[in-house]
Amino acid sequence: MNKAEIGLIGLAVMGENLVMNMESKGFTIAVYNRSTEKVDNFIIGRAKGKKIIGCRSVEELVQALEKPRKVMMMIRAGQAVDVAGTCSMFCVSTKGIIPELSKKGAGLIFNSGTLPDTYFYWGYIRTGGLALRWFKDSVCGQEKDGDYFDVLNNAAKDVPAGSDGVLFLPYLTGGINDVKEATGCFLNMTLDTDQATLWHAVLEAIGYDYMEITDLYRGAGVDMSRITITEGGSRSEIWNQMKSDMLGSEVITLKNAGGAVVTDCIVGAYALGHITDMKAALTESLEIKKLYYTNAENHDFYAKQYALQKKLVKQDMKEAFHTLKALH
Repeated sequence: MNKAEIGLIGLAVMGENLVMNMESKGFTIAVYNRSTEKVDNFIIGRAKGKKIIGCRSVEELVQALEKPRKVMMMIRAGQAVDVAGTCSMFCVSTKGIIPELSKKGAGLIFNSGTLPDTYFYWGYIRTGGLALRWFKDSVCGQEKDGDYFDVLNNAAKDVPAGSDGVLFLPYLTGGINDVKEATGCFLNMTLDTDQATLWHAVLEAIGYDYMEITDLYRGAGVDMSRITITEGGSRSEIWNQMKSDMLGSEVITLKNAGGAVVTDCIVGAYALGHITDMKAALTESLEIKKLYYTNAENHDFYAKQYALQKKLVKQDMKEAFHTLKALH
């Protein structure tokens, strides 16, 4: 059986609609609910014939997910969260519907939240952590060494912003939107380009995709002054700092980086009447591990680099992508 790219706990109206929306975008999703009858009814009902895997326990959900595993978690309105897993999900929660983000063509997944007047907008970066794993496993030949991510991150600490001019295009699974023929590649390498520089360029490449979604959120008036990073990607300090510099936002990581199970327990306890203030309980579970502040010089540099990268990918290389497609 194929592994799921994303897991979701909680099949209320919000959960079901979000799963159906993600599946329509090409994702395979594993789902679990405390009441397993809801899982069964969903699988034989709305999810029948879809790329949706029903799980009857948390353990089964874990086994159904490809590594690094990624599970949806609930957050408070007015926050931005980067779910940095295999296919990174960049989410903002809002108080009320934002028309600019809800219109057709925005490229975002939208759903209502559990808390009153709370809504979620999800921008997805298809390669995300997948590009990082590809580089470690296929380029570095370290498929069996999970700790090699730390080796790469430590080596890349000395690489300057901009990766000495090396640019990585992270379209390993194909192009998106207005660059449908785009492919993955490294550009501008020299004899001095080493593994650390290439790794740094891969991190920056994903960051440029985040910058595009951030511009969309900010353009709609969403407060992006602070971003919470969760899941496996949150363990990389160099990437956390890079995201802060590229996005111009304060970044925080949590002591419990994968809080979906805790969140589900809190929601269950609320449903059973064991707690009366779900918002307070959720807030208490979010203990900050570390804060990262934007380096203003790097932020200005990345803004200029992003403009050049966007022009290169969406204008200058369109014909090259078309020619490269003919080589397959």
